[in-house]
Amino acid sequence: MCKIILPDQIFKAVLSQALYERYQMFLYKSYVDISKYANWCSGKNCEMIAELKPNVQVKIFDATCSSCLDVFCFGCGATGH
Repeated sequence: MCKIILPDQIFKAVLSQALYERYQMFLYKSYVDISKYANWCSGKNCEMIAELKPNVQVKIFDATCSSCLDVFCFGCGATGH
């Protein structure tokens, strides 16, 4: 499998605007899904993320979403506990 990473400008040059925006959304969502420093808000229909600074050691705590005010556990994503 090829491991070359193409620069963003290539995708922007060859894709339509709609496909490029879809590609950008995929990158954004995949970053949150694989990052140990980011987590999705568990609020209904909320697409906000909580992100830790890399130097933070504690990764299990309740977080409050600044958009929907839902309280969720950063460690497991469930309702705050």
